[in-house]
Amino acid sequence: MLRLSRVLLILDRVKLLDLAIKLKSSNLVVIAYHNVSPHDSHVQTFEEPITPALIEKQILFLLRSGYIVTSLGDALSTLAESSRQKVAAITFDDGYKGVYEYAYPILRKHHIKATLYLTAGFVRHRVTPWWEQLHYITSRAEKEGKLHELTRLISQIRGSSWRLHETQASCLKSWIEGVVRAMDVHELKDLVNTLSETLGIKVPEDLYSTVMLDLNEIKEMVEHGFEVGGHGLWHVNLSTLNNDRLTEEVKESLDLVKTLYKGVYTFAYPFGICNDSIIEVVKSSGFKAAVT
Repeated sequence: MLRLSRVLLILDRVKLLDLAIKLKSSNLVVIAYHNVSPHDSHVQTFEEPITPALIEKQILFLLRSGYIVTSLGDALSTLAESSRQKVAAITFDDGYKGVYEYAYPILRKHHIKATLYLTAGFVRHRVTPWWEQLHYITSRAEKEGKLHELTRLISQIRGSSWRLHETQASCLKSWIEGVVRAMDVHELKDLVNTLSETLGIKVPEDLYSTVMLDLNEIKEMVEHGFEVGGHGLWHVNLSTLNNDRLTEEVKESLDLVKTLYKGVYTFAYPFGICNDSIIEVVKSSGFKAAVT
């Protein structure tokens, strides 16, 4: 399946948005988004957002190109009935508040549904994603002149020397991307606590409500046709886990989905990482389809 958001962004920049989409031997295209917000938003997140205007352009482009634009579950049902129909599935990973504030009104305007891939532990316990907590701490460290101390801490954690050898922002972003893919939940909690306590930078208690969807917003979107899919329990790299932890991540994820939504249950692999063992656990747990 082809993911188009980055491709269409490039096409838009060079004024070629009306070029035909070329599919990879399939009439299903999955367009995966994360955060959504305008350029002038006061909320700055680790996950680079796409603008509402660009999402609407992409949707109109797909509709003009003859696609049915809908959620993943509905897309699969449509293809089961007519394999020749061109279908585009809209998905949003992680559950950012910008989806409710900016994307949801656009989708309702065009009578389009989408799939929300939510991480069970974050939603149940109102835990801000690890990468957003780390982004907050490292951004504050930069603003407060604590980069030298931060660099020393990262070197200690790595067990080897580490320095800001690129632009500061991109270097820290690369480090955050690396650790959230390498660590399990307890290690990530310890990392956040260590950086916070040592640098004297506390993650605000209201950070979750600022950047992430709350249950009422999720339920409202579901009432208007949105689907909920699984995205793990703690959004960790499933390929690093033993079988017990892997099973816990997948089954707890499905449990949350079932409390919020009834329909075709689908799963999005955290970081897009999967292997045969992961696929088998996802399948045997009760999910009907999964995407990278």
